[in-house]
Amino acid sequence: MSNEQATAEHSYRSMAISAYKSYAANTGNKNFKGDPMPKWDELPLGIQTAWEAATRQLIYIAYQDPEIKTFPDEQKWSGWTRP
Repeated sequence: MSNEQATAEHSYRSMAISAYKSYAANTGNKNFKGDPMPKWDELPLGIQTAWEAATRQLIYIAYQDPEIKTFPDEQKWSGWTRP
């Protein structure tokens, strides 16, 4: 299955939202400071974009050859914006 096939039913944004909600569920809806996490729609666009970039990286990694022992460069997402 290709990266495109994997995202045909779910957008990267919807997967990022799910990942954010999963993180919240695992932390009792608290951020790293122990403060309550805002709802996705209350997050600044830059934070939403960062979650989507992380999601895209994970999807990219998931469809790589399992024999590859190093991950693609995470820095390629620096300054990334949604298409």
